Amino acid sequence: MKSKNLTARAEAQNPQTESTATIQIPIISNDFGIVCFEDVMMELLRMYEIEKDAKNHSYQFIIKHGHFDAYSEFNRFNPVGSMNPSY
Repeated sequence: MKSKNLTARAEAQNPQTESTATIQIPIISNDFGIVCFEDVMMELLRMYEIEKDAKNHSYQFIIKHGHFDAYSEFNRFNPVGSMNPSY
């Protein structure tokens, strides 16, 4: 029987921005407290789905409220991946 609420903490630092990201990874593959590839992939997939749903919800709002032209204009001057978007 697998233990419940067993987690590991993972931390990554970006040397360019000096920012740090920390996530808690639930350990579901074993009872030994060892993070396995399966645990990491399941957590990454869960986080990806949350972000994907949030973006889809935002796009629905933009289109539903007639802001697509303004959104297109914003993207023209602020390409995806730009570090300093002008609002």
